This record gives sequence, C-alpha cells and structure tokens, in this order.
Amino acid sequence: MSKLQAMGTLEEIFATEQKTERFRVREFVLRLDDGNPDYEQLVKFQMTGDHCEDLDDFAVGDEVSFLFDLRGRKWVNPKGKVIHFNTLHVWNIKKVTPAPAAKPVAVADDDVPF
Repeated sequence: MSKLQAMGTLEEIFATEQKTERFRVREFVLRLDDGNPDYEQLVKFQMTGDHCEDLDDFAVGDEVSFLFDLRGRKWVNPKGKVIHFNTLHVWNIKKVTPAPAAKPVAVADDDVPF
C-alpha cells in the first residue's frame, strides 16, 4: 500500500462515530491547494481507531501536513449491485508551523562608506 503525503487547511472536523463495537472513524475535510483558485479542492479524509483522538488538538483553519493511504473495496448490496468505495485513510497529521518572520537588519549611520 502506498504512503502518500500532502498539505492542506482544515475546513471541517466531524465527531468520532462508533461504527461497531471495535471500529470507530472520524472524518474531516481539507482544502487542498492545487494552484487553481477558481476551483477549491475540498477533500474528505478519515482516521480510525485510536487515531480519532489525534484531531482533538486541531481547529478549523489550521495548516497541516499529513501522511495517508489510498484504500478501496468492493461491496455487493442486497440487490446484487456491485459498489466500489474509496477511502483516504490518514495515519499521521501535524500542524505546519509557519516560518518565523525575518527580523529587520538595523543599519547604523557609521556603516555608510561615504
């Protein structure tokens, strides 16, 4: 399975959902910058199990970097129709710390060569 890396801005964070006794999932939406400001890329990702709490320290608007897997599976509904599902499963997420602002360099009058 490929490990992919990306960066984005948290757009929405949902509550953890208990799907079964042993399986829980937490979804969130990231705004990804693809270089085209006319078409926002809002993509839903998920974390599962103990990773659901990893989002507790994040807020909408945070810039994040993350590692994820692309997963998929096939399901046959009760009428026999085959449906394929894709999941973007995040397993590591970190806040992106902005670079500190450059401090202005003071120039003393006596440094001027004339």
